[in-house]
Amino acid sequence: MVGNGGRLGGRSPLLWAGAAATTMFTAAAAGWGSIAGIGAFQLGSAGVASMIAALLAYREASNRNEAAASVPPAVRPEGLPGDIADFTGRGFEVQQLVDLFSRAPEHNARAVVISALSGKGGVGKTRLAVHVAHLLKRGYPDGQLYVNLRGAEAEALDATTVLSEFLVELGVPHSAIPEGVDARSRRYRAAVADRRMLIVLDNARDEAQVRPLLPGSASCAVLITSRSRLAGLESTTLMALDVLDEEDALSLLASTAGPGRVAAEPAEARLIVGLCGMLPLAVRVVGAQLAGRPSQSLRWSVERLADERTRLRRLRAGDIEVRASLALSYPRQAAPVRQAFRLLGLLKSADIPAWGLAALADLTPAEAEDRCEALIDAGLLDPPHVDAAGQLRYRMHDLLRLLAQELAESEEPDHPAFVLRLLGTELNAARHAAELLDHDVTPVDAAARAQLLRVGVAQPIAADPCLWLQIEAANLVLGIEQAHQDGQWELACELAVALTDFFDTESRWEEWEASHVLALSAARLLADPAREADLLWRLGRRYRHGQPADALAAYRDAVAVHRRLGDRSGEGRVLLEAGVVHREQGDLAEARHAYAECITIFTELGDRRYKAYALRRLAFVETDQAEIAGAIGHFQECIPILEELGDVRWLGRTLRGLSIAQRGEGYALLDLGGIQAEQERYEEASECLQRCIAHFHTLGDDRGRAYALLDLSSLDGRCGRFAEAVSEAERGLALCETVRDRRGTTWAALCLADLAREQGELATAMSRYEACRDGFEALGDHVGLAQLMLRRGIAEMRLGQNETGGESWSEAVRLFSAAGMPQAAQLERWLATPPPAARMRDGIGRLHYPLGSLGESPPGR
Repeated sequence: MVGNGGRLGGRSPLLWAGAAATTMFTAAAAGWGSIAGIGAFQLGSAGVASMIAALLAYREASNRNEAAASVPPAVRPEGLPGDIADFTGRGFEVQQLVDLFSRAPEHNARAVVISALSGKGGVGKTRLAVHVAHLLKRGYPDGQLYVNLRGAEAEALDATTVLSEFLVELGVPHSAIPEGVDARSRRYRAAVADRRMLIVLDNARDEAQVRPLLPGSASCAVLITSRSRLAGLESTTLMALDVLDEEDALSLLASTAGPGRVAAEPAEARLIVGLCGMLPLAVRVVGAQLAGRPSQSLRWSVERLADERTRLRRLRAGDIEVRASLALSYPRQAAPVRQAFRLLGLLKSADIPAWGLAALADLTPAEAEDRCEALIDAGLLDPPHVDAAGQLRYRMHDLLRLLAQELAESEEPDHPAFVLRLLGTELNAARHAAELLDHDVTPVDAAARAQLLRVGVAQPIAADPCLWLQIEAANLVLGIEQAHQDGQWELACELAVALTDFFDTESRWEEWEASHVLALSAARLLADPAREADLLWRLGRRYRHGQPADALAAYRDAVAVHRRLGDRSGEGRVLLEAGVVHREQGDLAEARHAYAECITIFTELGDRRYKAYALRRLAFVETDQAEIAGAIGHFQECIPILEELGDVRWLGRTLRGLSIAQRGEGYALLDLGGIQAEQERYEEASECLQRCIAHFHTLGDDRGRAYALLDLSSLDGRCGRFAEAVSEAERGLALCETVRDRRGTTWAALCLADLAREQGELATAMSRYEACRDGFEALGDHVGLAQLMLRRGIAEMRLGQNETGGESWSEAVRLFSAAGMPQAAQLERWLATPPPAARMRDGIGRLHYPLGSLGESPPGR
């Protein structure tokens, strides 16, 4: 049949296919079966494929011809809304979209270019799409179609209706518009075929609503916006919009309220955009409010928005209401998903681990994840990320959280019970992590462990309990706030207690103080003096780091409560910590008195562990006062007790103390006037420190390891092993910085300053000494200041600044004397009968001074 230059029977393939189609459809109507069956009967299997292809081509051409006949050539739809004159920000997204759509015609794309913008309500999807569409108009000269599909509303537009409107805009008479979505979609595709057109489908609900509206011609491009991600659309470039950054939000506020007003009150402007959560719609509404009140200050807006309970209600201008925009997606969600949204609003944190929702709603991790995914699709929750512990974490915008909270209070009468369940899970999780870290906490029972397993939090805790606490600490502190706010005072106390040792080892001072002040308030509201005394002790431990007067006040109050209760053990433990502060303040007599009381109490009670702790701390004071033999004896008395009790952490700390005494720190290290150190047992000291470092490394105690490294650096520096000493000091400094230990960081810097001085880098040493002075003064560490002035005086003498060096030493004498330390008398004797200057510089310059005042982490109770 093929001949005549590739024509079929002298006819074109399309005409032949049309004639064949008539025959085939007639035969099919008469009962001949499928088209493929007819083709096989008449032509044989070899001709079926080509025949069907020709038939389909004929049908498509017929549709195009019909559409072309019904669309006047002059019809050029211009359906875009007006561009936004004050469009602000989104420079990256605009460029990405312009590049995407501009390249398509140049590269003769074979498929329609489609981009879908997704994001929560009010984030600016429509404005961005319309703005970009106007920028692209010249590249699509045959027109632009636009429709608001109302996908976020209860009744979204039906694709059949939209297609009818599009066909009318394209010039198709109403009488020529077919019935049914499929027929209209075919007519629409034929009408836009080979035309350079841009179609904007705004506010789409889902993929099913969009698919019939997609053209088939690569000459067209489609820009879609939706609260859902529309990940199911094939060959689509997806772009998720988030809130603005602060600078773009401020620019938007300035463009609506007036640039002069924002410039006049910059701090208030930043507060406003922060209270709006950088959400463009909210910022625009506040700007419109201010524009309508030119005499009002920005402070007026800040005050109106400050109250979370009324913020959403006040974010409205004319018929634009932020609350209504955010809430559009909520009603059409399934009941369990709506409840999940409401329950998430009960949390103080906007950062939500998947296990948090599981605990809150008593769900399995899979159920919680499914509900979160539904909320993400609705634009009510941000997409998740995986944290360092491998946990899925979700984030809810602040204004959405306020909406969810409002709905929870009105639709969840039992919402306090849900919060209580979550707080209980948080307490058990914190205790379990602390227990695994060998912190002194109430252990969790089998039922609690089973519940942690059910909600999916047991595994990340077991994998790395310290990492888990680091990640969740902020939420746990918010849990304490929530428990206090809801009158769950016992829970607030217990959660704070579970976190004390973690806050201490990680040097998280602000969270420690904030949480424990609330917990102390809760204990007093409970009228529970035992809890009150315990929390005063824990707060004293916190205040020891930079607020020594507050620490001693807290300890005094705690001792008074313990004495009223007749709690001798509690009294002794508080005195043990008070002694540390007295020693750090240079009041060695008070420190010694406190430790003597502790030893008496713990001996009477038969408490060997705490007696060992008290003996160890007394030994440090003896080292400071040059009573080396007594110090070594007390350190050695501690070791077998701690070994027998299996107290590895405090065994390591005791070994560190013993090493300090063995290398003759305190009196021996002054070595002024040619007095040689007694008991300079350096090799024994080095061995003790190496054991100590190994202990702390095994325990994961970075602070303890840092202090031991600094001690080892001091020892190696004294022995002239400067390369090793510098390396050890730098490692110690890095660890102190990691755990945010201000005291340790300052002592590490002092150690490095000494090493710079001993290697002739005097300018570097002086700069470091000056920085150390600021650190010790901020800490209120008088012993540290005394050591600093002594060491700085050495450097000043090396520089030939004998007068200023002498002044530094005089200041050191004063500070040592106030602390009751023997260095004062020895240094005074040296200054009273100075040897030749060269001998003074060389003799003192050999010395490295004690890090015994560096302190330690207090023991758990």
